[in-house]
Amino acid sequence: MLDENNEQRGQTPRLAAFVSLTRNDEVDITVEGRESWSPWIGFVFTYPEYRGQRLSEKLIFHAESFAVKEFNAEYTYISTEHIGLYEKYGYELFTECTTVWGDETRVLRKKN
Repeated sequence: MLDENNEQRGQTPRLAAFVSLTRNDEVDITVEGRESWSPWIGFVFTYPEYRGQRLSEKLIFHAESFAVKEFNAEYTYISTEHIGLYEKYGYELFTECTTVWGDETRVLRKKN
């Protein structure tokens, strides 16, 4: 998400926030029983000077809508260590598992 106000002031637009939507994340979905765990929302970040404007929320909701429209996704997933951050967007703890790097993670999911 770009800060287009910079462009209106004659400056180059700045990156304010970003999010990714991918088929797979740090949880190996080739493991039996996980094949349907897709797509994944990840790399949610808002630069400090843009925080408090609900940009991450807007991007997450946009990614969810895109997942439904383009992939007919019943659920979207998030791998995180955070507690309470994504739950406010409707995500619920689905399971805990080991990442491809051997770390433990919480897998959250949301019905679209």
